[in-house]
Amino acid sequence: MCGIFKMKFSKKISVDDRGVKKIAAKLSEPIIMRNVRIVEIDDMDVHLDVSKSKTDTLSSVDDLIVDKAKRSKMAWFGKDLNDLTIQSAFRASNQHNIVRVRRCPDTRLFDENNQEITDFPEVGDPVSVAIDLAYIELLKSSIETSYNLVQLRKVRRASTKKVVPSSMFEDDEIQSDDDEEEFEE
Repeated sequence: MCGIFKMKFSKKISVDDRGVKKIAAKLSEPIIMRNVRIVEIDDMDVHLDVSKSKTDTLSSVDDLIVDKAKRSKMAWFGKDLNDLTIQSAFRASNQHNIVRVRRCPDTRLFDENNQEITDFPEVGDPVSVAIDLAYIELLKSSIETSYNLVQLRKVRRASTKKVVPSSMFEDDEIQSDDDEEEFEE
């Protein structure tokens, strides 16, 4: 994960072709998430299962965005919304341990040996990722975040082969009849 970071918000609010307001945002450094798994690939979006990764940083980013939305409500929403309304409209980045990130043309991909690759991993593959906040969407009934996938590194899958130990007796020497000892009665 990343350490202490800063966030910058654009003062300009753009409106996309769907009429959705977007505010560009940038973190001082990407968020690193290890031991995540690809659960869905949909066009340019990748859905990651982050249940085995620490998500404290995502929660911290979410908190910063909500705080900024409360302070900038007139500029962002055009009206003085109640803080509770803003808080309840915010959709957390981590929904049921799934984070959606957008693949970009400049997303860098690496294999398990840190060699750059061109083929995107498949659904089910374990990976480590670096993601960066791209923008905040102000929808009619929710506030959502959008993250860009900056880098992805494949992670070696845990071996599922059972290791069969060799015989416990392999180091023992086989005694010949010549080595037998006689006992007196």
